[in-house]
Amino acid sequence: MRTKLKCLLIGLAGASLLAPAQAQWSPSPTLDMGVNYGQMALSQSAIGGTRALSKSSNKAIESPTPSVSPAKKNPPFNPRFKSDPKVSKLVDQRFARYLASDQPNEEEAVAMVMRDLEAGHYRADFKKLLDANGLASNDLIDVTAAHYAALWEVVRGTALTRAQVTSIRNQLRKAMRDDPELGAMDDADRQEIAETFMLHTAAALGGYRTLQARGDKKLLAQYRDGVQRNMLPDGPDLKSVSVNSGGFTSAVPARH
Repeated sequence: MRTKLKCLLIGLAGASLLAPAQAQWSPSPTLDMGVNYGQMALSQSAIGGTRALSKSSNKAIESPTPSVSPAKKNPPFNPRFKSDPKVSKLVDQRFARYLASDQPNEEEAVAMVMRDLEAGHYRADFKKLLDANGLASNDLIDVTAAHYAALWEVVRGTALTRAQVTSIRNQLRKAMRDDPELGAMDDADRQEIAETFMLHTAAALGGYRTLQARGDKKLLAQYRDGVQRNMLPDGPDLKSVSVNSGGFTSAVPARH
């Protein structure tokens, strides 16, 4: 599962777009808001790996004598999923623990975040981004494209057009279509990753807008750098890429 999620974090536009992870940065406890997402998301995906291991172990017990069969081509990766409230609850709890982890009264902070989640605040903010770009909330690739669109706004300070977001989504679909590891994911795996993206991306975007409203250019620049380093540890470097009809490209148009 670690490998699967890493595939989603990569810009999928070539090795030249990859950027190494650097030291973590956070402007303050209240504005941390997903800046450390890269490491946290990988640990959250562990349950998916455990689930897959359990399934493969059961199959091994049921079939003690291995048989040789012709190699079959895996079906194309299906990014759609049917939501399970239990998976949403699990993601919510982890998100709340993450945001509350550095608070003096952690349990009280967790309860506060959970109330916000139950009210739908974070998901509602992310859904606005999905709706504005004609994307579906139950499609992992659509959610990933919206994730990139939000982080582009944070790092670059401008929003992508709907056509640009669509080009990134199409690039992701093409790159992920025949990946066997992605194809092996079940509904719960896809939902878990998608909803993790939703919550942490919405939080990061909220932190950006809070700083933007303050008018503190220095702190905002630091926040942007922190989001790039920690929410996109494997790239793409949004300050160094452009988006055209084919999605992310390493060619940045000259400024006039």
